[in-house]
Amino acid sequence: MRKRLSERLLALLMAGGLVVCATAVGALPVRRAEAKQGAGVKRGDGRRWEYCIVAKAYEVSSGTKSTGVVEVCYLRASGCRVVKINGASKSDATVKAISRLGAEGWEAVGLFPSPLDEGRDVPFFKRPAR
Repeated sequence: MRKRLSERLLALLMAGGLVVCATAVGALPVRRAEAKQGAGVKRGDGRRWEYCIVAKAYEVSSGTKSTGVVEVCYLRASGCRVVKINGASKSDATVKAISRLGAEGWEAVGLFPSPLDEGRDVPFFKRPAR
């Protein structure tokens, strides 16, 4: 029950984050109160963010050999750019993917429903846009 509550809270926080992101890029119309109030109101620092998710993890078998694969989805305005990362097992590939993202400056910010693997929540990452 506690896990279920944590998942719901995290989903709510993620939904709020997506609304903030959508309004920041102009996808949702927002009336800004500070525009009517005039000077003296501070605005955001103007940072832009990039996002990605560890979208899918699975095993691929060929004969007696099995390999783990993780698909990292880099979210773009034009869609999802998928990069596959291989490992000795699914968990090994996941560790490699998350380590690689950390080395590239990505920070985990929560869980998000996977666009490539329905019904599964996946790690969601962000970093300042480059």
